[in-house]
Amino acid sequence: MGRHYDKEKLLDLFTRIRATVPGAVIRTTLIVGFPGETNADFEELMAFVETARFDHLGVFTYSDADDLPSHQLPGHVSKKVAQARFDAIMARQMAISADNLSHRIGTDLPVLIEAQAEPGLYEGRSMLQAPEVDGLTYIRTPTDGPELSVGQIIPLRITETLEYDLIGTLP
Repeated sequence: MGRHYDKEKLLDLFTRIRATVPGAVIRTTLIVGFPGETNADFEELMAFVETARFDHLGVFTYSDADDLPSHQLPGHVSKKVAQARFDAIMARQMAISADNLSHRIGTDLPVLIEAQAEPGLYEGRSMLQAPEVDGLTYIRTPTDGPELSVGQIIPLRITETLEYDLIGTLP
């Protein structure tokens, strides 16, 4: 794909980013099941995901079409194998994400209010979360607490986490 770096350079870059910008969030997207991908290639990818410990990771399975140059490549991976690889990476990433987010408990973050899910519960997004691809931040307010408005940015104390989401209350 014309990349001019390797996994060691990427891991070094991630280490330098995290050292220079404490609390930095690193996200990427991967594809599994690309023609020619071997079991060894996939195991190497899994090890890379484990080592890199991405904060957010999107994974897609290769989707073939007659008009794609990759359609002509040998070694097409079956849909069943590609799906199993997708499931394996996502299961591992779920645990990594849960662990990464657990370190946010007790911290304060600015959060953009996006919706009110129900009385006393709002949905929002912190600077750690890209719209429509990363988790959400849930804001719990007391029933007699202040009304929050969509578009408002509030300070939030993170009190708990889910695999991909943050939960908090007003400090």
